[in-house]
Parts: sequence; C-alpha cells; structure tokens
Amino acid sequence: MDRGLFPAMEYSSHGIKSSGLSEMESQLIPELYGDIFVGFAGLGGRTTSVICPYILDLLKRQVIPSIFSVCLPFSVESTERVKSARRTLDEIMKSASLTIIYKNDYLSEIARDIPIMKSFSLMNSIMWLPVEDLRRVITGEDLDIFFRETGGKTGFFGMGAGSGREKEKRAVAEALRGPWIRDALKIKPNSGIAILHSAGPNIMDLKEIARELEERTGIEKLLVGSIADRMESTKAKLSLILMK
Repeated sequence: MDRGLFPAMEYSSHGIKSSGLSEMESQLIPELYGDIFVGFAGLGGRTTSVICPYILDLLKRQVIPSIFSVCLPFSVESTERVKSARRTLDEIMKSASLTIIYKNDYLSEIARDIPIMKSFSLMNSIMWLPVEDLRRVITGEDLDIFFRETGGKTGFFGMGAGSGREKEKRAVAEALRGPWIRDALKIKPNSGIAILHSAGPNIMDLKEIARELEERTGIEKLLVGSIADRMESTKAKLSLILMK
C-alpha cells in the first residue's frame, strides 16, 4: 500500500467561517475552503435540481479539487423525488473530484425514532464532519494529487472511537461498522482518507491505522492526517472516507 503520512499537526483553517445549514433537503450550498471547492446538497428537491447544473458548469472551469457531500431522500418520500435525486447525483459524479454519499434511511441506525424534520439537522452535522477534518489537515494540492492517482470518484464516510492499548484498531473497527461506510465495503474500495484525532498523535499511530485498514478492506492507497486534541486524553477518534 502507498501511504501518504502527514505530520501530527494542524494546518490553518484558511480563515473560512463555517455557517449552519438549514433546510438542506432543498438547498445546495457551495463553499470555498481555501483551495478546495465543497458543495453540500440534499438531493431530490426542486431548488437543488435547478441550481446544480450552474454549479457543475462552474466546476468545469476550475482547476481546484471539488468535493460534494450529498444525501439521498428517505425511501418513504415520493418516487419522483427519488428519481430526481438519482439524476442529479449522476451529474454531480461526472464533474466532482469526489462525491461523498449518504442515504437518509440509515439515520434510523444512529438515532431511532427521530422525527423526520429533526433528522435533517442531524444529517447536516454528520455531513460537515469529514469536510471539516479535511480542511484542517490536508491541502487542496495534496487532495488533487491523491484523486488523480487513485481515480476514486465515490466516497462513503464512517467515524469511530477507541480506547485502551489498541485504541487505533478499535477506532478503525467502529468506523467500518458505520451504516454509510458499509456501502463502500460492498463495492470493494481501492483507496481512502483517514484522519486521526488524539491527544498526541504520531507517525506510529498513523501507520497502525494504515495497516489495520489495509488488512480489513484491501485498499491500495491511503491518505492520512492527524489532529492533536487535548480533550481526547485517553481515546482515539477516526474520521474515515473509503473511495472507489
């Protein structure tokens, strides 16, 4: 496995101010994170269907990597909404460097009996996590090179935590049990991005995560980074994107 190992440090946030996403089910929110273009979208709605072609046309003229974080409608929603979401997803995947896909139906595995309106707010928070981690530790240039080398266009996100002597292994195991990342395992991912949160991350911790992911998933390339978090004195938290 080719491993890009980044030092245990935190890069600047490029002065980007994060804003809350409301009513994501009907919006597409573009952001420019320094040298990375990021789009957040709840697919299937009329607004997203209208705006998306203009955003994608803009991307074709950009030279920076682009990441779309999108969620698909609940299966109980209208057939037309589901079909519209699939059409828009196909268009996004043709233009974006990476599209991270979330199925709303899987929310029930994380928060049972959650009202549907509150579920959108929860999904907003989850969709921000991998993008926020990426912008903190990995540059757009690094991502651009990695995307070109791996050819990965579709991504699935998982998060995990572990404690004890084998906390990194336990964090990997929990991340791979996540509902969305299971879809990645079905299509046999070839690459991934892993970001470790711990009190004192080091190269050995990152190598342990790389070995564990290679053994469990068979991925060939892994881009890794770390964030020093003093609040995590006894735990390791892992943000993981598997790609193909």
